[in-house]
Amino acid sequence: STKLEQNYPQYSRNIPYPALPPPRSRKPQVFPATNFFCLACIFALVIPSAVAQTFQICGITQYAHVLPFPEPVACHVAPSEAMVRTKVQLYNIKNDPLQLAAVKCYMDIIEVSVYNILYIRTTYSIIDRLRLPISAEDCRTAKTIYIIRGHYLHQVTIYMTSEIEDMNTSLPLWGTTIQMRSLYSMEIGEVAVLMVVL
Repeated sequence: STKLEQNYPQYSRNIPYPALPPPRSRKPQVFPATNFFCLACIFALVIPSAVAQTFQICGITQYAHVLPFPEPVACHVAPSEAMVRTKVQLYNIKNDPLQLAAVKCYMDIIEVSVYNILYIRTTYSIIDRLRLPISAEDCRTAKTIYIIRGHYLHQVTIYMTSEIEDMNTSLPLWGTTIQMRSLYSMEIGEVAVLMVVL
C-alpha cells in the first residue's frame, strides 16, 4: 500500500461512479419550416439594398398633364451625413393638347369694278384685295358685342360685316367705275397648345 492509501483509506478502493443520465438539451425544438422562413426574411432585407433602386415622381394635380415642381428649399447638409445620389426620369403621362378659344379679326380693303347702263349696275368684279390686321382691343370688343368700329358682324361661315363704301361715288349714266370698299371679318376657333416637359 502506498502512503496515500494509508493516510486516506476511504479513497484507496475503486468506487464506481454513479451512472449519470444523458445530458438534456435546453434549446427549444425548431421546425425546419421556421428556419427557412428566417433565412428568407434575411435575404429579403439584404438583397434590395444591394440592388440599385429607381425613383419615380408623379404629377398629381387637377390637370393630369401638368407636373408642378416643388418650391426650392435651402439645403444645408453636413459632409458627414449620408446622402443618396440617383437619377430620375420624368414622364408626361397625358399629352393631350390644351384647347384654347382663339379670335382673329381683320379688315379687307377691296377694289371693285362696277359696270352700269342707265344707272343700273350690270356687272360687279373684284380687282384687288388687301387684308389688314385689327388691333387686339377692337377684336376683344367685337368678340363681346359683335360690332367692330360701328359695323355689325353677321355670321355666314365666319362673322363679317357687309361691304362698306369708303367713298361716296355716283354712278355715271354709262360706263365702268372703280370703287374702294372695305369688309370687316372675325374668325372664332380653337388653337392647340402642347406642353413639352424636358
